[in-house]
Amino acid sequence: MLILGIIIAVAVPKFIALNNETAQARCAAERSAINSALIITYNTLNLRDPANANWLLLVHYEDLNDTMFTGRRIPTCPDGGIYTIVNGEVECSIHGK
Repeated sequence: MLILGIIIAVAVPKFIALNNETAQARCAAERSAINSALIITYNTLNLRDPANANWLLLVHYEDLNDTMFTGRRIPTCPDGGIYTIVNGEVECSIHGK
């Protein structure tokens, strides 16, 4: 019984840490997908006109739509974090940049 207790005492924290690392990696991938969609949309809409130079700085997460992700769902944080777009960079309320 003692050996089982020791195994559990070691395994559970490692399992929890692995889950946290997985969620952080998935969140980073989701933020990257949003960044890519923003850049593709920016280029597709020909927003390179100087009058639109600040578009990437002014867009908000709420402005995203399914067409920006070619039929995929709009990315979300696996831990329920809130994404915001600040100065053209996607940030998560839990995992940061």
